[in-house]
Amino acid sequence: MILNNFKRFLSFIEVLLFLPLTLNISNKQTFLTLSLFLTCYYTLVCTLRLFNSRWIGVLTALISAIQPLVIPLLLLTSFHLQSPPCTALSIITDSFESILHASSPTFSLLEGASSLLCIQAAGQFSRLLVRRKGETGAVFFLILSSIIYVTSGIWLIHSYPAAASTPFSASLIGAALVATLALSALALTARRATVIETSLMFAYIAYSIWLCADAIQGASGWIGFQWSFDNQRWVIQSLSNALVFLKNALGDTIEFVGFAFATLPPTLLVSLIFRTSVLYLATKIIPLIRSSSSSLTDSFENAADPDAEKRLQDDEPSTFIMTILVSFSRPILILVYTHLLLLDQGAQLWWRWANVAWTLTLWVVEIILSSAYADDDVIVKSWKMD
Repeated sequence: MILNNFKRFLSFIEVLLFLPLTLNISNKQTFLTLSLFLTCYYTLVCTLRLFNSRWIGVLTALISAIQPLVIPLLLLTSFHLQSPPCTALSIITDSFESILHASSPTFSLLEGASSLLCIQAAGQFSRLLVRRKGETGAVFFLILSSIIYVTSGIWLIHSYPAAASTPFSASLIGAALVATLALSALALTARRATVIETSLMFAYIAYSIWLCADAIQGASGWIGFQWSFDNQRWVIQSLSNALVFLKNALGDTIEFVGFAFATLPPTLLVSLIFRTSVLYLATKIIPLIRSSSSSLTDSFENAADPDAEKRLQDDEPSTFIMTILVSFSRPILILVYTHLLLLDQGAQLWWRWANVAWTLTLWVVEIILSSAYADDDVIVKSWKMD
C-alpha cells in the first residue's frame, strides 16, 4: 500500500514538473506531444480498469506498476520525435491544440461545478462537526468563516482597480457581488446553507474576479498584491533563509523544482493548483455520494481507493456521467493542466465571467431544490458512525 502510494505520488510529481519544463526548454510542439502521449497512456490505463477480465487485470496492474518509468520514457520519445520535427506528428499536435482551445468553456464550467460540489461537501462536514462538538464547533466555524470573509474582502479590494477597468466590467463585478451576498442571506435565512458554505462561495467569487483582473492586464502577475502590505521585509528574509537551508540540505533538487515552477506565471500557478485540486476532490466526493448508505469506514476507503470507480453501478442515468468523470479523472486532469499552460489570459476573460454566472446559477438551483439541512445530508451520512 505504501509502495503504491509512493508510486502514484512520484508519477504525479513527474507529470507536474515535466510538462512546464518541456514547454520552457524545448518548444510548444514537443510539449503538446508529451501531453498527448500522457493523455493516451492514462486513457488506456483507465479504460483497462473498467474490464473485469483476470488477464486484463494483470495487464493493467503491470502497466500501472511501471508508471514512474513510462513517463520519463514518453518525455525522451517526445524530444526524439521533434528533433527534427515530424510533419505528420505536427498535424496531430496542432489538432490536439485546437481541441484544447475549443474546450475552454467545458473546463471553465467544470471548474465551477466542481467548486460548488467541494463547497457543499465542506458545508456538510461542518454540520457534522457542529453536531458532535456542539457550541465549540459552532464558534470555531464562525471564526473560520469570518477569517475567510475578511481575507476575501482584502483580496477583492486589491483586485478591484484592475478588474473594474471599464464601466461594463465594474457592472459585472457589482452584479456578481450583489447576487452572492443576496443568495448567501437567503440560504442562511432558509437554513439551506451554513456560514462556511457562504464564506467559501464569496471567496470563490473574489478569486474569479482576481483572475479576471489578471486577464485584463494581460497576465501581469500578482497585481502587486504580495507587496501591498508594510513591514513585510522580515517575512521575505525568513523565507530566504528557509530556502537557503533547504537548498543546502537537498542539493540541486530545490533548484530543479524552482526552475520548473519559475516557468509558470504566478496567476497561472494559482489557477492550476486550484482547478486541478477541485476537480480531483470532486472525483473523490462523487463516490461518497454514490455510497451514501455505506458506513464511515467503507465510504472513506472508496474515496481513497483509486479503483473505486470500477465499483460504481449503472442503476441511474446520471451514474454514467459520474462513472466517466471518476474513471477518467487522470487524463482529464492532464488535459486541464495542459490547457492552463497553453491558455491565453485575455481570451479567457469572458469564459471566467460565464463561469461566475454558471456557478451562481447552480447555487440558486441547489438552494431551491434542497430542504432545510437536517440529519439526512448525503455526504454527512457517509461520514457518520453506525
